[in-house]
Amino acid sequence: MHIPTHTLKTQKNLHTWAGILCALFLTICFLSGALALYADTIDRWATPPQPVHHATPDNSAAHIRAVLAVHPEAAASLTLHYADHAPAPISWTDKTGDEHWATLDGDALHTHHYPHNPLGAQANLLHQTAGIPGTIGGESLGLLIMGIIAVLYTLALVSGTILYLPTLIADHFALRSDKSPRRAWLDTHNLLGLTGLPFHLIIAATTAVFAYHDLIYDGMDNLLPPEQHMKNHHAPPPVASREKANLDRLILPPALIKTARQQRPDLTITRITYRGLDNPQRAGAVLLGNIQNESRPARLVINPYSGDIRYNSLKNDGYTPIINTFFHLHLGDYGGSLLRAAYFILALMGAALFYTGNLLWLDKRPARGTFARTRIRMAALSTGITLGSINGIALAFLAARSLRHLPLAPAITNTATYYTAFLASAAYALWHTHNPTTREPETLPSALANRPSRYLLTPRGNAHAAIHLTRCAAWLTLAIPVTSLLGAAHIPPYYLRTDTLGVDITALILGFALHHIARTSQRRLARARKDSVWYSAPKERPPSGTNTGST
Repeated sequence: MHIPTHTLKTQKNLHTWAGILCALFLTICFLSGALALYADTIDRWATPPQPVHHATPDNSAAHIRAVLAVHPEAAASLTLHYADHAPAPISWTDKTGDEHWATLDGDALHTHHYPHNPLGAQANLLHQTAGIPGTIGGESLGLLIMGIIAVLYTLALVSGTILYLPTLIADHFALRSDKSPRRAWLDTHNLLGLTGLPFHLIIAATTAVFAYHDLIYDGMDNLLPPEQHMKNHHAPPPVASREKANLDRLILPPALIKTARQQRPDLTITRITYRGLDNPQRAGAVLLGNIQNESRPARLVINPYSGDIRYNSLKNDGYTPIINTFFHLHLGDYGGSLLRAAYFILALMGAALFYTGNLLWLDKRPARGTFARTRIRMAALSTGITLGSINGIALAFLAARSLRHLPLAPAITNTATYYTAFLASAAYALWHTHNPTTREPETLPSALANRPSRYLLTPRGNAHAAIHLTRCAAWLTLAIPVTSLLGAAHIPPYYLRTDTLGVDITALILGFALHHIARTSQRRLARARKDSVWYSAPKERPPSGTNTGST
């Protein structure tokens, strides 16, 4: 296929700069996004096993009355659990945000405080924000930035595909490991990019929708019927108590479930959350349920006093399927467990795509002039951020079980360990760039041999940092299933959960994969060109009189 030279040049510049600007953010999002696909399973893995007790429609009213009689503050947010993994039939959140659980034995209400670790939910938050803190106008700053990144990401995908078209037939599925290390990296990058292209286009488009959903949904609300307005997707947040919950007027779960099944007879309700029962005008009952052969839960929001449906995701009109399609495409829950596993693998491949893309571009830049040190530092950032994300996530998994008895909220422990490992990895990679050596003029190309010595610096360290951090990631990841083995041996504070063994098996596979990558990379980097960001110069004292100042 022939493409004009000027078109290829334009697409190359577009692909380069769009990729450089968004790759570091996307690496974090794709790594954590792979985990977010199994957020509920990861939450259970990080939480000690508890006996499961479910409510039934017949005893729901008794549970509600018993809890509100003793704990009137529960009117702000009260949940009945029917078919999820809850350790008690009913739970509520107090004013401080602490969650409480209760069971009803005859007329006696027994309250409990079960430990719950939101590790999977935090992985999902990391996926949405790339770890960028802060809010603007009530919206997450990280999510807004990722909306911009998604647009640049789309440009990089399209331009990269156009660049690859002329050699598509000859080079696709080619992995020329017998050539230079850079050729092997390039073939890997192209293979990952083209193979996952449909997946990446889907993720880019849906990410932009999620990032600016308020603007999009506000526009769609002008066309939707009232019960489909996206502002009604959630019940109103809890408000200060204004009056006692009116149990005489309250629509109880059996009637709510009947209303829901009028929409879909095959709907199975998993839980019902009453919110704002102390404010009848703002009150809402959120019903979550499962539909046969569909992974994404159905959602209805009903006013528990008037019976008005405020939001209904089951509505079969021209608009609701459009909204649901974006969620299904982004989360991969429209094809069962096999498709979700495929999304998991594609997400990890995506992270590798961005990592190899950045390093390929940096490795191709000239190793001279004022850009020499900058390219080394950018390579170190790419290495540190990518492997730092893996190290941070793996350490958060270990902390979820190893530090669960600390007098800290699990969310705080998870966040602290993630950012500690992430920042330490990035700092370690950058620290290695401050160890330059001087290359002898005769080892340089003739065009550089007579230039001032500031052009002759070869910072060592990116290769070292990449190998060390990859090995660290491998050992941390392999330690995750070890916690289950220790739990099986009844060694505190560890435990074994047979319903989440998939997490341990996946960590074991990924740990060995990282170990293999470390060994393979070490062999490849030993053959790196002297002007490569991967070149590891031997330690030596600079010759007398040589200027080793900053480039």
